[in-house]
Amino acid sequence: MADGLKLNLKEAIALKNAEGTWWELKGKDNSGASFSWQSPIAFTVDTSLGTSVELDRLNKSSGTTCTVDWGDGTVETATQGLVHTYASSSSTYDVKVTGDGPFWLVVSSYDNVTKVKGYYGNRTDNMSGIRSTALTYIAKLPKTITVMGAAFGLKSVNHSFIADIDTSNIVDMRFAFASNSTFNQDLSGWNISKVTTMANMLDDTAMSPENYSRTLIGWANQHYAGNAQDDVPLTAYTITYNNTAYTTGNQFNDGVSARAYLVGTAGWTISDGGQV
Repeated sequence: MADGLKLNLKEAIALKNAEGTWWELKGKDNSGASFSWQSPIAFTVDTSLGTSVELDRLNKSSGTTCTVDWGDGTVETATQGLVHTYASSSSTYDVKVTGDGPFWLVVSSYDNVTKVKGYYGNRTDNMSGIRSTALTYIAKLPKTITVMGAAFGLKSVNHSFIADIDTSNIVDMRFAFASNSTFNQDLSGWNISKVTTMANMLDDTAMSPENYSRTLIGWANQHYAGNAQDDVPLTAYTITYNNTAYTTGNQFNDGVSARAYLVGTAGWTISDGGQV
């Protein structure tokens, strides 16, 4: 084409083609001027649920400067935590945060963030924590993100989509749900093939004996098939398991045998509330 490829990078969250997803783009425009683009950390705020949003933690490498576009015409340079209050109480806004170095956020949204559309954070390895009970969707995690951190910790959230998150690139799940007093889901379907630590991951959650047992069953079977690491620490203080056979046809079908295998054969160190 004589005019070349035209892209609306201002609104883009990620770029996709037949080869996959692109999170960064550099080049020259038709005038010959150089340009660069990166996928933002992006989330949607519904002001009918609350008009204020707080970036209560901005974690960044030394020297990183972040820019926050609040979606209402306000753009700020972020050097520390920020609070923004919208004039409208009946609108939705897409907030986009970019940086000139790696960064990640903890967003206290007063429960008015409904979607997370992007997690990139300029090649960060940490998953941002978007603490909102109103979340209905989160985007696929970029391959650069290997650390969950306290992404779902310290907040009473139990989103139905959590069990479907693609965790195939995650290495570190420490504190992922710690002190989340309502979290209670079966995580047996999570891909833990690269995970080396789950320390404090499930501490003080509301995980039932059934869901914890199902999780142990799934992870033990993953390891038996060669799809999980040895010597993983898992902490689930106060959480209990049982010997009910929740599955059939697997190498391990109950929480007792699954846990025994993870500790005795896989070398995991598991601290939990014991068998009931």
